[in-house]
Amino acid sequence: MARLDHSQITPDQGALTALSGLIFDEVLRAQTLEELFNVFYGVRDGQKAVFIGDFGLAGKAAQGCNPDYDDSLVSTREQSWDIDMWSIDESLCYDDVKEIMEQWGSREGITGDLTASEYVRAILEPALVTAVRNAVMRFVWFGDTTADSVANGGNIKNAADLPYFNVTDGFWKKLDQIVAADSARLTAVAANAATTPAAQKAAMLQAGVATGIMNTMITSASPTLRGLEGVIYITQAFKDALDFDLQQNNKGSELQWRSLFYGVQEAYYQGIRVLAVPFMDQIIQAYEGVSGNTSYNRPYRAVYTTKNNMGVGVYSNSELATVDVFFDKKDRMNYMTAGDGIGTMILNPELVQVAY
Repeated sequence: MARLDHSQITPDQGALTALSGLIFDEVLRAQTLEELFNVFYGVRDGQKAVFIGDFGLAGKAAQGCNPDYDDSLVSTREQSWDIDMWSIDESLCYDDVKEIMEQWGSREGITGDLTASEYVRAILEPALVTAVRNAVMRFVWFGDTTADSVANGGNIKNAADLPYFNVTDGFWKKLDQIVAADSARLTAVAANAATTPAAQKAAMLQAGVATGIMNTMITSASPTLRGLEGVIYITQAFKDALDFDLQQNNKGSELQWRSLFYGVQEAYYQGIRVLAVPFMDQIIQAYEGVSGNTSYNRPYRAVYTTKNNMGVGVYSNSELATVDVFFDKKDRMNYMTAGDGIGTMILNPELVQVAY
């Protein structure tokens, strides 16, 4: 039978460094962030980001010697990164860890003592990778430093959950700000205003609604965005409604969806890449609400932009800033922590068209 001694649930520094790098690569590089967004590493809070836009009107009749030189052809934009530090702090009872590990060891055919490296592989790695991935995606999409409960006029159902959202300002917060400054950037989704989830769904599944919203959002976008390699991020609920509309109402060919990673699916609509992100639905349905009724908060959402326009700043370069695991003999608890810094930036607000 596999056995676990408490001395093996405090990995050495080498193991923790390797774990930190693995989490960084799996969550912040190879998949999740880099596949979805334009990620910048080693970013510090307040760091300036200057972006050069396209040339304006250029080219006129040759002037011969000593011509006049224009100085307003290139548009530049300067923003500052808001990088906020986050931390995941969890504890596990040694008795629970021991039982889980011994069951795992038996499944793996291990009959002797279990080692710290096996503890990392069996429990710490999968648990922390999943926790960090979910936390980072929550911050990036739904972070709001002024988040408040539904009871206080916000959209978070339970006030106790606010610390999980007010770490940094994510993309939906910044998209709301763009829409507030320029209402032309919004394509309204009337179904979101219904007062129950069932009514929201029924309204969205009406013939021509989903395809109509997509078509209006695309044709309302700036000519500059229309000429770029764009991407449309949509909730799973929007994807389902779009598929239903295409299938049931003869609106064109069905979309051919391809699974990418962690539930994200990809298809092309009118030649534009569409990414359905079910993680957004998980947060909307579990944590967001609307005052005065039982409906979800804008379950049908989409944003048409470019991947390069959706900037995510990460504090570290190759490892998480903090990863630590230790055992306390007194309370027989195993403690683990992981943390880093993150922020978002929409590089060019003109390259955005939102539907909600």
